[in-house]
Amino acid sequence: MQRDRHRNAGVATRRTPQARSTACSAAIDLISAAIAESGGNLDTETASSLSTKLLAVTASGADKDAIPAYARALVDDNAPGTAAATVDVNRACVG
Repeated sequence: MQRDRHRNAGVATRRTPQARSTACSAAIDLISAAIAESGGNLDTETASSLSTKLLAVTASGADKDAIPAYARALVDDNAPGTAAATVDVNRACVG
């Protein structure tokens, strides 16, 4: 079921000057690459790899909470999915 949880991860994935921080730009680039690599559906291995990479992003402000929360949601089997975390990343990083 984890594969379905990550279908089209939903984070604004276009590289955009509107990214609110360097950390947001890095996170968006990582998410975009993972989505492209997986064909739009993050399998367990890709989600785990992405989570690890996102947790290494040094963030501050609103993105300091949003990026790691999204990373944890990707790999937490007890989480209902990534929808809420996706909204938070989009709000923190692209407005």
